[in-house]
Amino acid sequence: MVGRKKHQNQLNPKQQRFVSEYLKTGNGAQSAIAAGYSAKSAKDCAHRLLTQSPAVKSALSRARLELQEVTQYNAEAAMQEAKEAMEFARETGNANAFVKGAELRAKLNGLLIEKHHVRQVGDFQINISGFTHPTIEIGDTDEES
Repeated sequence: MVGRKKHQNQLNPKQQRFVSEYLKTGNGAQSAIAAGYSAKSAKDCAHRLLTQSPAVKSALSRARLELQEVTQYNAEAAMQEAKEAMEFARETGNANAFVKGAELRAKLNGLLIEKHHVRQVGDFQINISGFTHPTIEIGDTDEES
């Protein structure tokens, strides 16, 4: 069992290339293709690697932490930049830039939630953290979330 767990956290060469490409582009399908996975199934493969592979998820987390340490850029630094941008906008009388800075700070604080228009027709299932809700019968709905 210990050997299996160790093996699960090791990347094979394709996964290593996928992680490397994904860190550069942020595009799962493109990264899967560049790593040598089939172009036909690249999107599904990328989704599986990003959501179900402990080794890939761990490698990406480690790389992001290393990048954050090297660059010293995190939410606090982003918040400071937004604050400085707002101060500059205020000094120069640029109302649009000030509003944009305020919007960015609200997003960084989780205070601003963007709404998306969702339209669903037909049956669907809701899957939240492993809990599957029974199929819900709905008609043509039009709602905002």
